[in-house]
Amino acid sequence: MLDLHSHILFAVDDGSESLAESIAMLDAAKDAGIDSIYATPHMKSKDADVAIIRNHFETLKPYAKERGIALRLGFEYNISAIDAQNYARAKEFALEDADTLLLELPFGHWPPEWPRIIRSLQKLGLQIVIAHPERYLAIQRDHEILDVLTEMDCLLQCNASSIFSPKAEKRRVVDAIREMGRLDFVATDAHSTQEYAIFKKAVRKVKKEIRFPEY
Repeated sequence: MLDLHSHILFAVDDGSESLAESIAMLDAAKDAGIDSIYATPHMKSKDADVAIIRNHFETLKPYAKERGIALRLGFEYNISAIDAQNYARAKEFALEDADTLLLELPFGHWPPEWPRIIRSLQKLGLQIVIAHPERYLAIQRDHEILDVLTEMDCLLQCNASSIFSPKAEKRRVVDAIREMGRLDFVATDAHSTQEYAIFKKAVRKVKKEIRFPEY
């Protein structure tokens, strides 16, 4: 089973704080039935230095291999990190071995030009996956944005925790996505070991609906 979105890399953003915690997360992932993980640290600035991210990825990778987990590098690429003068740079942050970009949008107000930005990325040959659409206020207020995104050939990645969220706004978006038959990915968005047990429970509930479990 694939985990498309995780913050398993240590000491690079708001996820794992140490190598030991990252290794514990690998063990929890294995117990949850995950055998393929994309490490997707946040990328929020077009000027960000990714050298430390790549270094910590290479440090963790052998531990994943020992556990039979394929660990690959990607990024949770925020729309604010896009360089309007050089859209092609976004390709550097695509998921490893895939022309796929995990795109994060603002939790509050979206820039009015967001459709044009997505289309510009798609013209580069990138498949756009929208990270956790259920968390965005714009979509919580207007589910028709989901139709726009799918008509634009974007894929949708829901967080496992949102399937059981106590927040009705999130659950309603997830339910709308399920009714559309567009539960493309369920991911942990893991920042610690706890999310993997939730993932295991969520997959049991919606496994037959996930369109790309082994992307």
